[in-house]
Amino acid sequence: MPLVRIDTAGSIGMVTDVPAYELPPEAWTTAVNVRCESGRVYKTQGSTLFVDPPTVTPYYVLNAVTPVNNYWIYAGLAKVYVTDGTSHYNITRQSGAVDVDYTGSANDIWTGGVLNGIPIINNGVDAPQVWNPVNTSTKLAELTGWSTMPTGSSTRCGAIRPYRTYMLAMDVTESSVRDPYAVIWSHPADVGTVPSSWDYSDPTKDAGKVSLADTPGFVLDSCQMDRINVIYKEDATYAMQLIGGTYVFRFDKALGATGMLAKNCVCQIKDKHFLVTQDDIIVHDLSQKQSVLTSRMRRRLFGIDSIINPAYQRNCFVLPNYKRNEAWFFYPTAGSQFPNRALIYNWDSGALTDRELTAPAIAGGVGIVDVTTADRVWDNLVGKWEAQQWVWDARNYDPTYASMLVANSTTHLTQLDVTEQFNGSNMTSYVERTGLSIVGRDRQGQWKSDPNTIKYVRRVIPLVQGNASINVYVGAQDDKDGPVSWEGPHVFNPNMDQEILTDTTGRFLAIRFESVGDQTWKLDGYILDIELVGGYYSGD
Repeated sequence: MPLVRIDTAGSIGMVTDVPAYELPPEAWTTAVNVRCESGRVYKTQGSTLFVDPPTVTPYYVLNAVTPVNNYWIYAGLAKVYVTDGTSHYNITRQSGAVDVDYTGSANDIWTGGVLNGIPIINNGVDAPQVWNPVNTSTKLAELTGWSTMPTGSSTRCGAIRPYRTYMLAMDVTESSVRDPYAVIWSHPADVGTVPSSWDYSDPTKDAGKVSLADTPGFVLDSCQMDRINVIYKEDATYAMQLIGGTYVFRFDKALGATGMLAKNCVCQIKDKHFLVTQDDIIVHDLSQKQSVLTSRMRRRLFGIDSIINPAYQRNCFVLPNYKRNEAWFFYPTAGSQFPNRALIYNWDSGALTDRELTAPAIAGGVGIVDVTTADRVWDNLVGKWEAQQWVWDARNYDPTYASMLVANSTTHLTQLDVTEQFNGSNMTSYVERTGLSIVGRDRQGQWKSDPNTIKYVRRVIPLVQGNASINVYVGAQDDKDGPVSWEGPHVFNPNMDQEILTDTTGRFLAIRFESVGDQTWKLDGYILDIELVGGYYSGD
């Protein structure tokens, strides 16, 4: 009657590319709405609505921070708004005090960034826009200096990003002629301003243009990696480094034929990039790359039977969750135009888990969401001067607390990884393992498995901590590819119970830990009380 103890339940995470019966016992065949961290499995946190509802359906979000205030810009297809966490303000460009609507569609992916504290956004159809965040009454306008392009304000670009004191325009259309290989950089901006010139034909300026046409793939996006900027095409990657002098920048090809799946599919994690390619997800530092999905989920995401909707791959995006050392890959499955699931990668442990979304996510951003103090307008103060608890003229936000904010197709702005519910509704979180044939360990401490013996599970001892009961299911399979016969749920209260009694028999075992309420829990592992009751044992 051996006691089989499985520790470090979060050391591997979810594995789907290897048959369950071949996996180590610590691996999970399904992991939904959980995270793997420090060798444990945790119920992931949920989400909450942020200044709900926004005025228009957001297709892009960008955090803009001033010395005093914290703003979130959100762009619809026609109009753009900004919120300070309380109110919403229309900052759509104007002519004669009348809004001039933007003309992009849902297929035109917004890009942008913040340079010298000034937000710049671009939908690829209209001229790039700049907003002066000094107050909420200012409006967006054509990016200062954009008209200095050799072809003037009619120039358009597929993506725009800041790099150091420069701005970069990629996949450029000049005089109605598109050059999908082009990268144009501006003259450097002075402190507190945006670039004054994009005229790459002017020898007195540092603006320039290069065509990365040595591969057929189009230029998609860029992302800074410490002091180097990385340019991504569909089928290639280039390191862009400031060298000064006549050429200003040097462009070196890196990572062989590795490219990017879609715009917004890269983020920086520590000194590396988390990148979604056309057929993999990797972490790289420009010289070395490592697959996140090796022997795990590559076929599930990028194989012939990929669960990603091929018609809407362009809507995939990634966000870093720095407070948890995670990168989230948002993707749409069959029948969904926008991402309805997220793959979570923990860059410390390498573990993978899966996350449901309350509604399809159109776009996302990382920035300051939580406002730490109340409104500090003089007229709103209550009580005497000496009774006030804040530092006068201090910021009304915490600059060290970055959160993920996504724009939902249901016209919501949703803060992720907060609370224990999905926008006030209970969430189901679980880990599940099938195909277990372990019977103990050998003298060297290595796992012993035997698919030929019939195993009887008397009891399960969950090594779990939490503030409420969870459900435990125990199952069995007579064949490695056969269906699981489940027993349960057994309700287990970690603050009162020590074990659950079961009556499960089979050659292959299965187990599932699940919660369905507003609660927290973490799983270190579990102990199976197993008796071998039939067949023959082929181990030593």
